[in-house]
Amino acid sequence: MECCESPEAQNSLEAILTHSVFRDEGELKAQLQAMKESGKKTKIIISNLKRLKDGKFELHFPHDEKDICCPETGMSSEEQSTPKYKHSLREYCSILYLKPSMRIIIRGEKVQTKLISKSLSHSVEDKFKPNWLKDPVKITIGFACEKGRGQDYGLMLYHKNRLIKAYERVGYQKQAGNRGIGVVGVAAVDFLQPIHNKQDFMMDEKYYSVIRAFGLKLNDYWNEMMNCDSPSSSQSSSDLPDWTWANCDKCLKWRRLPDSVNPETLPAKWYCWNNHDTKH
Repeated sequence: MECCESPEAQNSLEAILTHSVFRDEGELKAQLQAMKESGKKTKIIISNLKRLKDGKFELHFPHDEKDICCPETGMSSEEQSTPKYKHSLREYCSILYLKPSMRIIIRGEKVQTKLISKSLSHSVEDKFKPNWLKDPVKITIGFACEKGRGQDYGLMLYHKNRLIKAYERVGYQKQAGNRGIGVVGVAAVDFLQPIHNKQDFMMDEKYYSVIRAFGLKLNDYWNEMMNCDSPSSSQSSSDLPDWTWANCDKCLKWRRLPDSVNPETLPAKWYCWNNHDTKH
């Protein structure tokens, strides 16, 4: 494995050896060779962490969890009650893709990715067709199922399969009271324009039009669920999603499991041959 001799490549190599944990070209080549042999495509190394005023590092590496977190020290009570993905890299990566098809490993342990649109209870599909868009936009709406995630509700907006905005409050959820709590909406909005860091969208007329429309859809769903004789009318929703899906640790394909399977009973590493339902 040899480095390209072009001036651009040499400048890049010099920058890496000056500002990274690799002090010579041999160390860098050894790391790249190890990645090639293991089949890993991308590896992120975090270094040069600064310390906060209390002496702790700006990122927290819990001993009992294979995670990288934002330290809770210095956070306001409001920040500590925000959705977990804002503080946990593992949680963020688990919802990063609308249809996960890659293996993500943090501190040596695989991230259990989620099919958010298929992890809801009492879910329905609706469509929104603005006059400036050729095809209608599909949105999946349902109740969140995970226990202990009281703040994890709102809109999940994806752009070209990647998460841009998570748990954005819309409709009733922005008002005082309990209306809309626990309801999640999932949509792919590839026609919107993300900002440079892909943490938000450009706040233009199209964005606000979509947010208003999805807010009305969520309100309609809430009203229908609360007024019908269904388990969700108690606002607790089901502890289990409408369907159980598992991600094969070998081929990375998603498989639908029989309704009798409780997702909490699935092993950390699941394979296609573990599914005895020939239909799926």
